[in-house]
Amino acid sequence: MNFASSRYDPFVTRTMMQHDAAVGTLYIPSLKLRVSGKTGGYLIRTNAAGFRSEREFTPKRTPGKLRAVMFGDSQTAGDGVSNAKRFSDLLEKKIPNFEVYNYGIHGTGPDQHYLLYDRLCNVQHDLLIIVTYVETIRRISRRVFESRGSDGSPVFYAKPYYEIVDDRLELRNVPVPKHIWSEQTLPEELKSHIYSAHETNLFTQVTGRKGSAPKLPRALEPLREIVKSGILRLPKFKMLHEYNNADHPSWVLLRSIMEQWIAASPTPVLLVTIPHYITFESGQDPTCYRTRFRELVNATSIRHYDFFADVKKLSTNDRRSLWSEWSGHLSAEAHELMAANLAPVIQSLLPDTRNEATA
Repeated sequence: MNFASSRYDPFVTRTMMQHDAAVGTLYIPSLKLRVSGKTGGYLIRTNAAGFRSEREFTPKRTPGKLRAVMFGDSQTAGDGVSNAKRFSDLLEKKIPNFEVYNYGIHGTGPDQHYLLYDRLCNVQHDLLIIVTYVETIRRISRRVFESRGSDGSPVFYAKPYYEIVDDRLELRNVPVPKHIWSEQTLPEELKSHIYSAHETNLFTQVTGRKGSAPKLPRALEPLREIVKSGILRLPKFKMLHEYNNADHPSWVLLRSIMEQWIAASPTPVLLVTIPHYITFESGQDPTCYRTRFRELVNATSIRHYDFFADVKKLSTNDRRSLWSEWSGHLSAEAHELMAANLAPVIQSLLPDTRNEATA
């Protein structure tokens, strides 16, 4: 087993990752890593297949248990919390005779999640759960992912992607090149195809400038909150314009991927949507994603759980406790709330859990 330690950084998690020619990236297999942080950090364990899990993924069902396979990005993988505190693992405690194989991968998008399902998910299961953090719509239309090297400088990795040609999805960039570029060596033709984690924060959305808002003297911090609150109250302010119209190319691509994935599944499908992080501060939905995903759900007749519906019911303090500023991901409290609300939805989609799963 590999042992390592690290201080949390949105980019330093690449030290846990390794290149994969089929989907772009996976976790380093059989890894045990402690990520330090404000509340003591968290422990990551991976299995031999390269996924965060305390167990190996076996092809056949575990006797007496029903199984779901779950796909998503770092919100699903559990950046910021230990394996046992993720909503996927908590669901196993809430639903009798139930296990979840969590295929969530840091720094990935729905296109890669579909590839993971198609190429690496060779296990028997009773339910497919697709978890989408709404910001990842931007990742599917990009060919390069920006990360950070050991010295803190930007580095760039290739990723697989789909294009729609004659109304059909065509996969590009597979096998995925292993080469890592610096700002100096990144080919000019790829510079307009970079995904950066900064581009969907409020500062960038409002100003068009890459990066985070500049630090203010402590005495002026209340002013920042007043300005932010004012922006979010503007009726016309929207983040993630890709959801604004049903014919936006990024939404058309995402919907096409989802429809093909849903059609390929031999089991019931549950779509879970996680709202943009600003929702946890404002209590509002600054995107149009709910409209777009309702259209998808109505067209495919799958089940849908939208976390926003439960988030907006909470008080300001409780709502803000669901997001970890330190990790930039769902907090342990959010994982608990997700699991509690997802459990009855999942149970309604499973065969009778009082009986053993059939082969």
